[in-house]
Amino acid sequence: MKKIILSMIVAAVSFGASAQVKMCGTDEYLRDQMQLNPQLAIDKAQFEAGLKDFMKTFNAKEYRKATRAYGKNAQPKYIIPVVVHVFHNNGSENISDAQIQSEINFLNRAFRKANSDTGRIRPFFKDIAEDAQIEFRLARKDPNGNCTNGIVRVFTPLTERGNDNLKRLSSWDTKRYFNMWVVRTISRGPGVALAGYAQFPFFAGGTSSSITDGIMVIHNEFGNIGTSLPGQTPNVTTGTHEAGHWFGLYHPFQGDSCDNEGDGIQETPTTYKWQEGLRPCCPAINCKQSPCTTVSNQEVVRTPNTCGSDNPDLPDQIENFMDYYTGDSASNMFTTEQVARMHFCLNTYRRELWQPENLVRTGVDVTSAPSCPPVPAFSSTTGNFAVCTGVDFTFRDNSYNGTITAREWNFGEGATPATDVTTTPTVRWSTPGWKNITLKVTNAAGTTTKVFEKAIFVEDPNNIPKDGNVSYADWDYINDFINKGWYFENETPNARWLRTTNAVYSGGYSMVLERSSLSFGSAYSLISPTYNLSGGSQAYLQFFYSFASSYISPANTNDSRDGLAIFVSTDCGKTWLRRLNIEGSATATTPNTLNTNLAPLQSVGYYIPTNLTQWKKLEIKGPEVGTGAQLNNVRFKITFTYQGGHNLYLDNLQVGLNSSVNETLRPSDIKFEVYPNPFNQTANVSFETQSKGAVKIDLMDIAGKHIATLSNEVKESGMHKLTIDRNTLNLKNGMYFIQVKVGDSGFTHKIVLQ
Repeated sequence: MKKIILSMIVAAVSFGASAQVKMCGTDEYLRDQMQLNPQLAIDKAQFEAGLKDFMKTFNAKEYRKATRAYGKNAQPKYIIPVVVHVFHNNGSENISDAQIQSEINFLNRAFRKANSDTGRIRPFFKDIAEDAQIEFRLARKDPNGNCTNGIVRVFTPLTERGNDNLKRLSSWDTKRYFNMWVVRTISRGPGVALAGYAQFPFFAGGTSSSITDGIMVIHNEFGNIGTSLPGQTPNVTTGTHEAGHWFGLYHPFQGDSCDNEGDGIQETPTTYKWQEGLRPCCPAINCKQSPCTTVSNQEVVRTPNTCGSDNPDLPDQIENFMDYYTGDSASNMFTTEQVARMHFCLNTYRRELWQPENLVRTGVDVTSAPSCPPVPAFSSTTGNFAVCTGVDFTFRDNSYNGTITAREWNFGEGATPATDVTTTPTVRWSTPGWKNITLKVTNAAGTTTKVFEKAIFVEDPNNIPKDGNVSYADWDYINDFINKGWYFENETPNARWLRTTNAVYSGGYSMVLERSSLSFGSAYSLISPTYNLSGGSQAYLQFFYSFASSYISPANTNDSRDGLAIFVSTDCGKTWLRRLNIEGSATATTPNTLNTNLAPLQSVGYYIPTNLTQWKKLEIKGPEVGTGAQLNNVRFKITFTYQGGHNLYLDNLQVGLNSSVNETLRPSDIKFEVYPNPFNQTANVSFETQSKGAVKIDLMDIAGKHIATLSNEVKESGMHKLTIDRNTLNLKNGMYFIQVKVGDSGFTHKIVLQ
């Protein structure tokens, strides 16, 4: 497999080809999934047991004879319908149809032993190189029976962090289609770049595999033209390698170094397990013998033999598609036993895929490719879909399914121009609100029109109502903060903010972003509606959060480097300015300032704060929010960047004009308690002061309006109690806030009247 670890520089050792290697992430992916789902270990054991039973009656010589009787020009035994999902951010990762077809073409050559470099197979392996009799065809019918070219294109910035969560944005029935996902990058952690990864067949019974089963490959390791990386001799074989995993094959160096079991294939000699994807090609401590012969510093013969435990003792099978070796003779064959193993998986785990009725259903029963009408799609050139009235906004036509020959745009109410026919039209709106965008596109096969409802949100920065003293992101009582204009950015169907009662700073609920669903290096944001905060002496945003860092792995004591930032926009969300940033520590010896419990944890478990000391307040105010006319149009964005830490909790989020309380005091500091909460008729409030001093307690409604002053006097040290009575205060059902001020500091506490 051709791979690259971009951060690795190798010196003092000569290697067979390039010293930069990008790794296959399949083994690590399996390990992680088995930790999350113990059932997978049972499924894997059953898979291995089935293979061993199959191999008991396997006769390589007879199998080889029967397989070769078909001949290279015979029809394939297995035809596999394929769909390729291209996730792109308008960059080079949005590869061409031709590059995708070049990948399919090479897969077909590789699995039929028709690739151009089979002549490089060394004599002692030539007789066991086998035709797998598998052919891949891009689907011609989608799951709804509509015409397709087997390629789906999805605009998303998340292409920078390819993972299982991203797959959920576009996935076809994995029992009927071989799903391939193409992304810009796949990342497992600091300094580890992946070329691709796959799911093994025994995932098929899992709860999530119906969506995520397939292979994911970075764009410059997919196909052999276009953005595909040059210098790989002679082919880019990452897709072939990952497809091999998908058919049930392991790496030849599977298990411990020089483990006799290896990949369970007798025909692949035992191989030393590479460190970080690299194997020395000259004498080294892990080599059984010198694997290279050189003449005038030019390497002419490569015979690495890193293990001597196999019998007979053969050189490493660098020719195998499932190996990592690069250079002459590398990656050009499957063995007879590997082909038998793939056929076993096709007949037991992936049988529905190649049945005649499914070939008809997916349209691959014929080799001629029908022309299909286009699929309308678009993005913005900035990636944002919010704009102020009177400000230019530029679209980009991302329609697919053949070459687009004509297009017609309609931009909705108040747009200038109202229509356009270009690829990247620029438009502005005179009226605010959600805008429906209509795009009609034409190719040689026909025309398709689609209305994208609520595609763009336009705001009038000069006509935003002025808010009261305080506004809350209310996920506690009626949970309507989404209806008020708050929304989450970079959510996927699996990576979502959740409303939880596990831990709260005050009230009954907080919001949590669970680490188990997150993609390493990805950013997840909560974005506010637009506020008019003019006229106040000090506009502010404040909230409380709880977080615990973790070690990336027990062997790596680098502390997780998660980050939390606050951004402000004064142009309706078109651009954002960073106003506060907290970054995790670089090493475990440096305290992680994002932590709220000051104790880095191991990378296991489910973090839940257990007391109020594990919450921290963050705030921006005054000029950090804006000045002058900027305050007429203010939006906030809270962004969490995941780098291996634990759950993140948010609570008690407020936006206002004047921060009336310096919230350095915690409820636990004065043993503050409201009970019952929620309450029906009356609620009891109790607290304890340590010394004589002024105490002021106010009751506010959800809009920040002052309802009543419950206490405003000098209190002696000791316990104090008061009562909130709905009839006396004429309260209606809903959420309220108790604002407590002791001296110059205080806090706000939620209560609910039912």
